[in-house]
Amino acid sequence: FAELPGEIAAGKKTLAERRAPASKDFEQWITTAKAEQVEVSPDALAVRLPLDEGAGVDVKAESFEQELTFKASGPIEWHEGGRFGKAPAFTNGAHFQLGDLAAINHNQPFSVGAWVNVPANFKEGAIVARLDDRKGLQGWELFVQSNKFGARIATAQPAAQINVVSKN
Repeated sequence: FAELPGEIAAGKKTLAERRAPASKDFEQWITTAKAEQVEVSPDALAVRLPLDEGAGVDVKAESFEQELTFKASGPIEWHEGGRFGKAPAFTNGAHFQLGDLAAINHNQPFSVGAWVNVPANFKEGAIVARLDDRKGLQGWELFVQSNKFGARIATAQPAAQINVVSKN
């Protein structure tokens, strides 16, 4: 344990030295990125929802190598300027109900991600979530609140939750 502070300091220094070049590399890559360049291993993927249809309220998804279709609960507008073409803009209350596709056990690791462009006047809402409102909103979510991104994992709100919100 005596070496741990020195190792942590060395790791932080290495990270700081790599941050600027990595950011430059990422910014260069993202300007030319294409959807077909992103490889996703479907064998352990619970849900993949590309939202790349460009029109309508029906979207294609994949779950454990099975093709699925979901219908939005309300109107969706498709706007130019998305990362990989037209992107959906959801009206108040519009969402996709995916059922139990994202159900995980308390001891099961998982990750979730999304490309989002939040309008300046947007107040708050979930980007993606798996919450059980019958059990005090147990589950997880990625959300936007007051122009900040956040993540929450809860077993019983507010008593047993982890809530993280970005500074900007």
